[in-house]
Amino acid sequence: MMRFATFISALVGGLLLIAETPEAAEMTPAVDLTAAHQEAPIRILTSRVIYDEDAGAAALSLENNSTVPLLVALSVSPFQSVGTAAKETEDFMASPGIRLIRPDDTYAFRIVRLRDDLPKDVESLYIINLRILPAEAAASAPVDELSRLKLSFLGSIKLFWRPKALANAFGVEEAKSLLGAGCFDRGLELRNPSPYWCTVSSVRLLSNEASDGIECIRTAVLPMIAPNSTLTLPVRSCPKKVSITLIAENGQTTLPRILTPSQRSSSATPQANETLKEKAPGDLSTIFENQGEP
Repeated sequence: MMRFATFISALVGGLLLIAETPEAAEMTPAVDLTAAHQEAPIRILTSRVIYDEDAGAAALSLENNSTVPLLVALSVSPFQSVGTAAKETEDFMASPGIRLIRPDDTYAFRIVRLRDDLPKDVESLYIINLRILPAEAAASAPVDELSRLKLSFLGSIKLFWRPKALANAFGVEEAKSLLGAGCFDRGLELRNPSPYWCTVSSVRLLSNEASDGIECIRTAVLPMIAPNSTLTLPVRSCPKKVSITLIAENGQTTLPRILTPSQRSSSATPQANETLKEKAPGDLSTIFENQGEP
């Protein structure tokens, strides 16, 4: 049966705001929003949010690039696979949840942790969802049309929560140093034995360390490897060397790490931890992140 979006209203600064309920939001697929989207009315001033346990809160700064005031609503949800937008979680909250941002103004939202029993030995991944509505639309809409207004889904950005034991400004570099590679019947396996999430920017197959190699990542999304998990890429033959780069905490690409893949048969390969895919539908062996990130 088709489900219809329902709405709730809130009074913000004298403006009547009509927002989607969680039931309606659940039907909206998540879309990564990054600084690469130059035409977006709201510019996010970071490519990801890293929240260390010892910090009282994390911050997410947004800039209004449009010519009109915008009501911006933030919510946090657990990460799920592509096309499955989760309901808002009570693990984290955005403060304030709704804010009016005027043209050319920048505002820093606070992300506050509410849950005390998050995993202590691995990084946790959440999604910060952004929705916007031009302030004039809510203020000037006829009463009989208010039920048709809703916050437009603008996009999402990842929130990485790091427990105290992993509060490391260079966690991605640590993860890169622990990466392993192996070839077997199914292809090239990249192993992430670290407690950090890895966003793989590039995987190049090299005949030797001096060659430019062949790029494996040719999709519109970047693969992510969950903590203590693996990523398998199809290859025609096992390369002599593999060059791997990741996306660091600041959104920049790390220097490459050169690996020599081990070779083994699929029967000797341990069962890989099941992960999810954030973007491309179908194969659920990996998690993917928007390639538009810097």
